[in-house]
Amino acid sequence: MNAKLFLRTQTIPRLALADLDFPYFNLAQFRADLQSHQISIKPATLPRYLHDLVRSGCLFGAGRNWYSTLATPFVLDRAPVQDLAGVLESHFPLLDFSVWSTAQIASYGHHLLARFVTFVHAPKDAIESIAHILRDHPYTVFADPNSTEIRKDFRIGEGTVVIRPQISGSPVDGKFAAIEKIIVDLAVESALLNLMDVPEVQALTVNLCRSSRISIGTLARYAKNRRKVNLEALMGRTIN
Repeated sequence: MNAKLFLRTQTIPRLALADLDFPYFNLAQFRADLQSHQISIKPATLPRYLHDLVRSGCLFGAGRNWYSTLATPFVLDRAPVQDLAGVLESHFPLLDFSVWSTAQIASYGHHLLARFVTFVHAPKDAIESIAHILRDHPYTVFADPNSTEIRKDFRIGEGTVVIRPQISGSPVDGKFAAIEKIIVDLAVESALLNLMDVPEVQALTVNLCRSSRISIGTLARYAKNRRKVNLEALMGRTIN
């Protein structure tokens, strides 16, 4: 059996069954499976075969050197943050910012959240200006609160907004955070703001990853960029 046929009929199904909670596989896993079954293939040929399998619809790209059996890419509901983004765009049309809310991912957790928090990431020197504008609208705003301010004042109510400094290399789509950014930011903010405990964040992350296809390559790169997130601990597996 040639290597491409073996990949399609044996390797992909085998890897998919190995971890139903995480239907993603990297180049090293494909290579290891071929080697364990004594299927010879040149190093440069494997990526080309995988590319062909993606083109034929047998496999789907999930970021640099990552692949998945999930055909449908993850699509975020922007409705919970559309109004806030509109307010900011109307006042700061040239400002580079991004928004996301726990409301966008609440349904993937094991416990329903009663109240939601919206996050705005923007240049540090714009934080106070943004806070001033949003306080004139129906929002309760916390402008990059430190640990002391969080312990003293932070409460989640209607229209709670937290503004944080923009992070270089954040995965965004226009003014909206991508799902990969939300997963990593949620892990950071849950620890800072006591939004969710670690097991709940882990369960929510697993549910998000297996529901629709995300970019594991982007997720890993952004987690490394933020440094505070141990992505492997969060996902309970090795992320190369």
